[in-house]
Amino acid sequence: MKPATTELLELLASNRQFACCDLFTIVRQNGDTMRLTTSDVPIYWNDSVFSCYGVQPSGVRYRIVTGLEADEQTLMLSCDRAVVIDDKPFLDAVQSGALDGARVKRERAYMESWTMQTPSGAQPVGCITLFTGFVSSIDSLTRTSAEFRVKSDLALLDVSMPRNTWQASCTHTLYDSGCGLDRASWGSGGTAEAGSTDFIVNWSGATSGYFWNGVVSFTSGLNTGLRRTIKNSNGYQLFLAYTLPFAVAEGDTFVAYPGCDHTMSACAVRFSNLDNYRGYPFIPAVETAI
Repeated sequence: MKPATTELLELLASNRQFACCDLFTIVRQNGDTMRLTTSDVPIYWNDSVFSCYGVQPSGVRYRIVTGLEADEQTLMLSCDRAVVIDDKPFLDAVQSGALDGARVKRERAYMESWTMQTPSGAQPVGCITLFTGFVSSIDSLTRTSAEFRVKSDLALLDVSMPRNTWQASCTHTLYDSGCGLDRASWGSGGTAEAGSTDFIVNWSGATSGYFWNGVVSFTSGLNTGLRRTIKNSNGYQLFLAYTLPFAVAEGDTFVAYPGCDHTMSACAVRFSNLDNYRGYPFIPAVETAI
């Protein structure tokens, strides 16, 4: 049973013709909030305006199941290059992770007509919350639209049990609270040298082996704000796991962070962090008795 206002219940029971649309509230991890609607006019609800301009939500569908299986929905956001967020076109920002982990709330608004009851937009008599969750992945990204997979919070329960896993490699994620290392203090600033491409960064500081499985984040040039996993480094080049949208130009700046293979050797030699190592490399191997 979903809660509804008295006015909404009266409207639904009146057998009168009414209008309805969907409202989307998207809260990014930095706290910025986007309010969008599928209607042709702005909607004014809870002292907030849901815009029908700029970014257009469409092609939405959702699935609700009983039990502990996580509900999910697909959300498509479409716009042109004129829509800007974080000082870059909206879809470019999405590619850079602007909506990663964002909270999404979907409501259905009901009103007697599309008439603009307030200067800010049409005002519903009530709304019903259909779905709340978080952006888990981007299913597709084109020049005009992005399609997201949004999952309910039940997905957070989908973790391996028991909590403690006994294995040879470390169970911590590099730079997380268990690892204890501060990512910012391990960043190495660099400048791309001549001959770099969209997947190879020429850099004299690319210490061989040190940056394997690490991350490079670009701070200037056409790839500003983009991050890529470092597949390999050989002392004078960083090899990226997948290509950048633009070739790296000479003089582009970036910050490179070392990666970890979760072995005791890497933890001790590369990071001097053996006190926080959570692996069990000395567990006896499985043997078969005859």
